[in-house]
Amino acid sequence: MGNEWEGFFVERELDITVISSYYRKNRGKTMKTLSRTEELVLLSVAYLKENAYGVSVRKHIMDLTEEDWSIGAIYVPLDRLTKWGFLDALKGEPTAERGGRRKRYYRLTKAGWKALCHTRKINRKFWNDIPQPDFEKE
Repeated sequence: MGNEWEGFFVERELDITVISSYYRKNRGKTMKTLSRTEELVLLSVAYLKENAYGVSVRKHIMDLTEEDWSIGAIYVPLDRLTKWGFLDALKGEPTAERGGRRKRYYRLTKAGWKALCHTRKINRKFWNDIPQPDFEKE
């Protein structure tokens, strides 16, 4: 990503070769289909760029869906997507307003972008095959 990520370090619990049992088993032959929540989380991280952390991702999703989302509904997919290698997790500098704790920032990986593109392709196929309903006849 360049200089905007200077001062951060990548916190990865798993090596990229073991991102998930599904991906490991298929070695890229097929792409895992994302859930709608996973898709929205990845899209929000892509949109927010260097400002993507849990609270900002949640706010972005709530603003666009006009629905309330629990904190767990955001952090569980963030953790899962990080373990799968679709996101990198990075820690920012400690701040006084957070009691010296660091924010955990996220950024989209190449695998995450591929998963989003795959999901978009599937959605288009489904929508392209649906004729416009004629509600006038009802």
